[in-house]
Amino acid sequence: MTTIATFSGQNSLTTNNFYVPSYWELWYTADPMVMGGQGQTSATGSYSAVIPTLSIQVMDGDIPNQVIRTIDPPGGLDMTLWQISGIDPRPWVEKFYEGNKH
Repeated sequence: MTTIATFSGQNSLTTNNFYVPSYWELWYTADPMVMGGQGQTSATGSYSAVIPTLSIQVMDGDIPNQVIRTIDPPGGLDMTLWQISGIDPRPWVEKFYEGNKH
């Protein structure tokens, strides 16, 4: 497997266009800050049920604003539930069967 791009950070990130093969996989992960929910004290000291979210839009760089797929991690980013279940679902993998567009 060849890594084409790596991203990290918060908020909204975009990249320059790059071309991918006809079959490719998007491997992604997230390290959410515990922000409440399931009886935890949040970063602000409250007992709110706020759970962080992650949404990835894969776009066709040759067609402005053309979304190929919107990806949300299955089960969300609730680390407390991961700890309760004993299963850390990361990394997630999304498979694509398109590409080679020039």
